[in-house]
Amino acid sequence: MILSCRLLGPAILLLAACSPPADFDTARQPLRAGAYPNIKPLDEVLATGTAPVLTETDAAALRSRAAVLQARAAALPATATDPGTRARLDAAITANTP
Repeated sequence: MILSCRLLGPAILLLAACSPPADFDTARQPLRAGAYPNIKPLDEVLATGTAPVLTETDAAALRSRAAVLQARAAALPATATDPGTRARLDAAITANTP
């Protein structure tokens, strides 16, 4: 252990010497072009917004989507494992319980 700790320091120095030096003098480029957005107070943003309105077509689309999801859920099996696998899992759980 002591030998490996003694070799760790020189190994790190050797690896650091192999990498090129960082160039801190070059100006960084922005990640994307364009101006940054203006930040506004939350109260001002909330005051200018309008409340969402649910139209009859939106409600019908939501009811249709809910019906499709409920049909898919009803088609799923009641359990994810067959009885044999469930019995093996239960046996393994009880065998490993203190």
